[in-house]
Amino acid sequence: MRFFRSDELNEMGYLNKVKGKKASKVALSDSFWKGVDNAVNFFEPLAIVLRRMDSDVPAMGFLYGCLLEAKNEISARFDHESSKFQQVFEIIDKRWDNKLKTPLHRAGYYLNPYYYYPNKLDIELDGTFRDGLITCITKMVDNVDLQDKIIQELEQYQDEDGTFAKEVAKRQWKNKNFDPGIA
Repeated sequence: MRFFRSDELNEMGYLNKVKGKKASKVALSDSFWKGVDNAVNFFEPLAIVLRRMDSDVPAMGFLYGCLLEAKNEISARFDHESSKFQQVFEIIDKRWDNKLKTPLHRAGYYLNPYYYYPNKLDIELDGTFRDGLITCITKMVDNVDLQDKIIQELEQYQDEDGTFAKEVAKRQWKNKNFDPGIA
């Protein structure tokens, strides 16, 4: 707004032309700035997801959760009035359903203690996450004995038993920078 009221822009004579007057009228209107505010409220949470995925944190276990957080943030920014964000959610969900709701992404979310333990009840009641994990196990591991061993360890993970019950493991639940591959 300051730009359109600046002496420099006025001195250039642009604001005296038809296009300049139209641009000035638009940029000085409340509806324009409300639209800008809406755009920021939609895209800032999604930009945060992209920034997180471009870090040293392993992305697979966080991508699904980051998108859920972004959608929750967008909803909160619009006071949870779905009519204000439903159309954008439909666009996000269309892309998400086609590319990111795969068994591998669901398994990554399920096996990420950062998301699993605080959301354990919702995740377990959903069933699609465990199904994604089982799908991945059966595709990646041919040996049925090894599959059974993985399922036993999965039960320890779910019950916070064995290694998962240790304090050091519990402290890492909230560590987004934790990389189990560097243990």
